[in-house]
Amino acid sequence: MNPPTDDTESTQDVPRVIPTPRAVKPEALAPADVKPTVCRIIPKSERQDSEYEESVVRDQGYPDEDLLRVKPEQFDDGYQEEDPCESLPSKLLANRFFVTLEAFFNGFQTKEFTGLLQKVKQVREEGETRGFRFTSDQISIVIDICLTSMVKKSMQDEITRQSTLIPFMNEFLDDFLAQMKAIGCPKITMAVTEHVNCEKKRISKEQRVRYGIINAHFSTMIDNLVN
Repeated sequence: MNPPTDDTESTQDVPRVIPTPRAVKPEALAPADVKPTVCRIIPKSERQDSEYEESVVRDQGYPDEDLLRVKPEQFDDGYQEEDPCESLPSKLLANRFFVTLEAFFNGFQTKEFTGLLQKVKQVREEGETRGFRFTSDQISIVIDICLTSMVKKSMQDEITRQSTLIPFMNEFLDDFLAQMKAIGCPKITMAVTEHVNCEKKRISKEQRVRYGIINAHFSTMIDNLVN
């Protein structure tokens, strides 16, 4: 018998082992240099003064028109429609707002607001004829801008630091808030409460506000609503 040769090959099949792919973790799919973006919601109370920059006529206390002039395009379609959450129809709300505003300034019993009261009364009567319609959102916007600008102007006013014959800012804001509650619209009450509390955090208890500053800002606020 001849011995087996060295070139003899085995014909038996060798099974192939296929490795099972490992599950890839989700974080491994993201590039190493990409970091997640974290969005921070800045509360309204932290708003910066830069958002409310204004130029004023210093001797009369008038606000800058670009700051207080609310342009029509700032009210989207939702502001023009009846809001199902409104507790008052927009026409009644407009009338009640001016009636309340007139009562508010009459309560000071001073001649300093004579001109402003005449304007409020005139606009109220005109509104009854023309049928002014305002939503709570529109009123809240102009109030917010008015109070913010008025407080900032008063804080820059040297006269308010020297005089004792003009009202305290805190008392004025609280009285105004009380009158807005009397309107009977929950949305306005909530909005004005937020505005007042926000502004009170920025001012001292001794801060006063000049009549001329009040007249100028509220007169512009009325113009923003009716024009």
